[in-house]
Amino acid sequence: MANHLGWSIRSTTMPQKTKHRTTHIARYILVLLVGASLVTCAETKTLEAGASTMFILETDTGKLRWGVSFQGETLRIAGLQNGNNTVVVALSDACWDDAPRQYAFQVSDGSPSDIDGSPLTETDDASEGVDADDDGEATAYCAQAVQAHPEVSDWQPLGTVCIALDTDANNPQQPHRLTVADPDTGALLWTHQQAEPMTGIGADDDRVYLLSQLPFALKRNNGQQAWKTDYKYIPQGGVLKGGNLFFFQQIYASPCQAEAP
Repeated sequence: MANHLGWSIRSTTMPQKTKHRTTHIARYILVLLVGASLVTCAETKTLEAGASTMFILETDTGKLRWGVSFQGETLRIAGLQNGNNTVVVALSDACWDDAPRQYAFQVSDGSPSDIDGSPLTETDDASEGVDADDDGEATAYCAQAVQAHPEVSDWQPLGTVCIALDTDANNPQQPHRLTVADPDTGALLWTHQQAEPMTGIGADDDRVYLLSQLPFALKRNNGQQAWKTDYKYIPQGGVLKGGNLFFFQQIYASPCQAEAP
């Protein structure tokens, strides 16, 4: 450390008391210099902005189609354009005063694309426009399931099915159960139980897509596992749009609040 500051401490032949006194003085000066250097570093220290990764998985196999990383801590899928062939991503960060930045990519291969200004398709599944957080709308969409299975609570719309999740992330010892019903007939399709908590992502005519520690899919007609991805990123969330399965991982940081105390 002393060498980094251009100082060295050498002992010479002198009386023992003088030698100790000189050494102590040199060490004291060195401590002051190091302390001043650390204070200066602390005053100018900043954190990197948050980072976000978005990736798209094949709905039939769970294999990675492509992924992209951004500098920015808040990412969402704004919608689709060009006949669902272009995905528009909105990205924001705590340091940015302007509106979220938008980027567009070809859904097929992830190549950059232009934002053409046409309307965005935000949802396109069977439960389009249904607010799952609105008890009235959710109950209306899943009315047949509610009537046929009153013993099951909290039916929610998820694409082409209605689901009821009995899951508690704060209680890892409790088995987590997913119940799936047909919204048109109310017929109970199947139940799935596992040790880890899970979240519903979407459903189409073939599969129900879920997120646990990793994304996985169950067959819509019988609940058997269709696939479980081995992709290395562990996402925080996902969405099914235009028949495409998007997931995203976000690392939060607050660079605008990183001034030294």
